[in-house]
Amino acid sequence: MHWRAGVRVVSNGLFLPEDGRAAVAAREAAKTLAEMAETLPLDEPWAPPQSIEWDRMTLHSWLATHVASESARRVLAMAIEGVFARNNMPTSLLAALFWIRCGDPLTPFLAPSDPGPEQRFDGGAQQLSQRMANALGKRVILCSPVASILNRSDGVRVTAAERVISARRAVIAMPPVLAGRVHYEPALPALRDHLTQRVPMRWAIKVHCLYDRRFWADEGLSGQVVSDAGAVRVCADNSPQSGVPGVLVGFIEEVEASRVVNLSPTERRAEVLTALVRPEKAEVRRFTPYRLKPPT
Repeated sequence: MHWRAGVRVVSNGLFLPEDGRAAVAAREAAKTLAEMAETLPLDEPWAPPQSIEWDRMTLHSWLATHVASESARRVLAMAIEGVFARNNMPTSLLAALFWIRCGDPLTPFLAPSDPGPEQRFDGGAQQLSQRMANALGKRVILCSPVASILNRSDGVRVTAAERVISARRAVIAMPPVLAGRVHYEPALPALRDHLTQRVPMRWAIKVHCLYDRRFWADEGLSGQVVSDAGAVRVCADNSPQSGVPGVLVGFIEEVEASRVVNLSPTERRAEVLTALVRPEKAEVRRFTPYRLKPPT
């Protein structure tokens, strides 16, 4: 379901009739971006000579230069950036190509046939961490943030709350900006220290709305929503396999999130409900978009 300029449009595609040849433009641009991304080595995406030029321009400036359709530019940017950087700091073209190289954000545009729904974990992806924690048992220590790490010739010494732990190595699996808050001895190399200061964390709030059942399925809807207004701009069906309860998962990102985070829980709930429950008087249109033929 698309919500655009106060109009609710139900479709089975990413584009509307008024978007013209946006679908074709998006497919052509996606193919070019995928080819560019293939030139980047995964372990050193900054190594190729062209990476310097790509890092000096933004994804949006490249799209503005190479993609005439505004709708195609918007949809491509949304697919590539996801929850990484929407409407906050400009995304480097090199960073966008690296994301493409690592994942599959362009699959909807390049797949020779309908890729179908994404695969999901029955019972939730949190089972991965839960089962690993169960296997490790008491070795998993919670509520003990690390304050300092001493790196010595014979190993490391980690100070966390009231605990001191010695080990051969320490693997720091944290966002760079948070890892920079730990005291290191000896100090981190200058380049690494600068990195921790220059990789901001993005604003993203994930919200789940529970219902007695998947009522949207009664209309033949998937639960996927793309909106140009409101706190929740992207929404999808996150119900269990049984369909009970019905669950809609929404994302509040960047500009909207930085505003909503200062509200009370009651006010946040009202913001989310307002974004999901649109006025009944809104215009409703249905259509089946032109489907691109698979490339030969």
